[in-house]
Amino acid sequence: MVAYADRHEIRVPAGWTAIDFAGQVLGRAPRWLTGLVDLRDKIVSRFGFATQPGRSRTPDIAVGGTAGPFIFSDVTSAAVRGGNSDSRIVFGSTFRIDKRAGLSYGVLETETHSKDRVGAVYLTLIWPVHRLLMAGVLRSSMSDVHWDASKAPLSQSPRHN
Repeated sequence: MVAYADRHEIRVPAGWTAIDFAGQVLGRAPRWLTGLVDLRDKIVSRFGFATQPGRSRTPDIAVGGTAGPFIFSDVTSAAVRGGNSDSRIVFGSTFRIDKRAGLSYGVLETETHSKDRVGAVYLTLIWPVHRLLMAGVLRSSMSDVHWDASKAPLSQSPRHN
């Protein structure tokens, strides 16, 4: 068995909640991601991994609601937690807001672990790609956000760590 975790953050407008951040990221995933997920599903379905259900551009961010692979288990203004599992892997992600030095940052943390050898091989191969994809997804999802100039000047672009 293997386990992985990562953390990504990006600047968000002041006053956003975890629900706002999760909705922005999950509802504005870049179109190129759909093609990659479709390819992934075609390949991994042959090995017993779950594929993503039908896609809606509007996430249902409520306890029991879904967005892409997520089934939400905890939804508050402080944190949105969702995840899923299949016969090979378990994963969960948390969306939250951190405030530092008067600025707000959307934080996405993901944890996953394998249930068997096939899941371990998959996670070992996919995790470096996952990390790159999540950085791109966060940047892309925030590209159309209208910043309040008094709180987040346009000269300060969203940041990813």
